[in-house]
Amino acid sequence: MKIIPVSETFLEYGEKILNVCLENKIRAEIDSSQESLSKKIRVAENEKVPVIAVVGEKEQVNQTVAVRLHKKGMKGTIPVDVLIKKIKENEQSRSIEFGI
Repeated sequence: MKIIPVSETFLEYGEKILNVCLENKIRAEIDSSQESLSKKIRVAENEKVPVIAVVGEKEQVNQTVAVRLHKKGMKGTIPVDVLIKKIKENEQSRSIEFGI
């Protein structure tokens, strides 16, 4: 999973999500580069990252993440704990499909 903050302002919230993922043994990283949001997303898609979590002001206020899936695009915003649960379920069933 790759966490992409909309701007540097939301990097701290992104790091909080990263820590939750690592605590749950989910491989994740954060893109803290100074590139534009669209370029960060394009790079993640080219790296074939299965789950991209975009975080901005709305997501920080609501404690959610905007989820994008590889080759499937935007799937909407969901709470962080629900995302963790879905990833773990997917991991246990070894399913390629991600039901969000």
